[in-house]
Amino acid sequence: MDGNFSKEMDPIISHVPPAGFVARLDGIYIERVGKDDEVTLDWLCSPIAVKALGRNKNNEHWCSWIELVDADGVVHELHVLEENLGGSFGKVLKDLRSRGFRLAGGKAARESLAELLMTWKPTRRYHTTDRLGWVDEGCTAFVLGNKRVLGDEDMVFLNDAASSRATEMRPSGTLEDWRATVAQRCSGNPVMLVAVSLAFAGPLVGFLGRESFGLHLCGQSGHGKTTTAKAAVSVWGSPDFMHSWRTTANALEGTAATCNGSLLVLDEIDEVSARDVGAAVYMLGNGEGKDRATSTGGSRATHHWSLTFLSTGEISLAAKMAEVGKKPMAGQNVRLINIAADASPFGAFDNLHGEQDSAIFAKSVEDAAQSCFGVAGPAFVERLIQVPESREKRTQMLYSVVASWSKRLDLSGDRTASRVLGHFALIGLAGHLATDFGLTGWHRGEALSAAFELAKEWLEAQGRPEKWQIDAAVERTRAYLVARGDTHFQRAGKPPVADLAGYRDDDWFYILGDAWSALHAGLSPTEEAKCLGIAGFFVHGDGKNIQSKSPGWVPGRPRAYKVRASIMDVASVAKTLSIAG
Repeated sequence: MDGNFSKEMDPIISHVPPAGFVARLDGIYIERVGKDDEVTLDWLCSPIAVKALGRNKNNEHWCSWIELVDADGVVHELHVLEENLGGSFGKVLKDLRSRGFRLAGGKAARESLAELLMTWKPTRRYHTTDRLGWVDEGCTAFVLGNKRVLGDEDMVFLNDAASSRATEMRPSGTLEDWRATVAQRCSGNPVMLVAVSLAFAGPLVGFLGRESFGLHLCGQSGHGKTTTAKAAVSVWGSPDFMHSWRTTANALEGTAATCNGSLLVLDEIDEVSARDVGAAVYMLGNGEGKDRATSTGGSRATHHWSLTFLSTGEISLAAKMAEVGKKPMAGQNVRLINIAADASPFGAFDNLHGEQDSAIFAKSVEDAAQSCFGVAGPAFVERLIQVPESREKRTQMLYSVVASWSKRLDLSGDRTASRVLGHFALIGLAGHLATDFGLTGWHRGEALSAAFELAKEWLEAQGRPEKWQIDAAVERTRAYLVARGDTHFQRAGKPPVADLAGYRDDDWFYILGDAWSALHAGLSPTEEAKCLGIAGFFVHGDGKNIQSKSPGWVPGRPRAYKVRASIMDVASVAKTLSIAG
């Protein structure tokens, strides 16, 4: 039978072996011709057949699709590379025997089996791939972690090196159950809507030719970050499909390749090395791992991927990198976008859907994601594949959303903000499409509105110090004044002090410029003043002056940084920082 290969099961005996061999119900026999042209049959092995020949899209790495029947009548299949039918035949035979294959004794039988498999050339064909997710740039087929292929029935996934965690990309429950339990609870919760929409955006990255990017859910422990991440993971697989930031760079490359075309979730950024996290963000966003040499000096295959990724942690990327004195570059902030996941009325949640408190609501989400998962993502991909001409249409939709949002937010000329806005637009579009496909049950336009609101919050946060920066500035200033307030600051009517740092009274400290710069060495004096101002401990001077004039009793009234004396009180600081945070 010529043409494409069908995976419909055929009886093994219906496949005709090459000349010199005969297939019978109990196995394969060797034909032997005697002196008088008498033909005898010698049993070689249990039932086996080469059903089709496979190769990748470049017509390379040919292999044989082999099926066999064990002693219990169970059919097994395996794919054997043509190159292994020669020198590595011992491994092939071992793999066959592990599936219940039986072979006659002796070296001759082994040689005859090798000849059988090498000369058995069926006309049927199929394609192979070693990539999970989209198998090519044409996005004609998509491979899930459980090896299920969407879009091309003639495609088979072959990659023994794929991460074992990939098998957690599997289905449980029905799409209807997932929509009613997980997706329904996201409605009215912008952070959850955006996180789950980010999961749907994974296949759109490759489908629309976009760059990989991620969101970082940042907030206090117990405020719903991990719950939100589990809801997002459920689009593609079980809760065990989540990964940890605590891994090596090499392992992270393999993990990203496993999640190609879908969502990579990395929990707890606090656990990754502060020296490595910046490079990891660049690598994930760039979509490829490092080039490495083999032991013989050749080039080892490089991992490639297109995906979205979701990170969680109590601190931001900036705070993590600050642990080793680094600051995120613009490219890192574009690739991993910081989202405040504890700023809503109930942490990451706005709407508890009738539950008594956020803890009960979070448990209901996690329980739902534990039982229903891995059905919505594949359904989304299948809809994309069914209408391939929609790629141009979806691209135009994305451009329209970006143009509209840019105009509303007045982002003309700001390339960094425009790139981030494009990512949020892709997230919103993914959620919008998933809703149009009937996968979520959300209100029409709800995903786009949530993505826009978070984009606007991100934009407003730019140039505004983060909480950890505010905390650090306050604590640094407080410690300085506790140590030097009585010895280096002049009071009215008191004897002069040595190493003058400024002036003070019962309510205020006036810190001179040189002392302020030394206090915040290596940092921006203006930014540190801004941090203290947000915390309520700093007062700007008149007009555009950051510094204020010193008290009237100070000769010449030099300008200085005016700080409230209440910063010395630990209880006052703690209360103020909790309000500012």
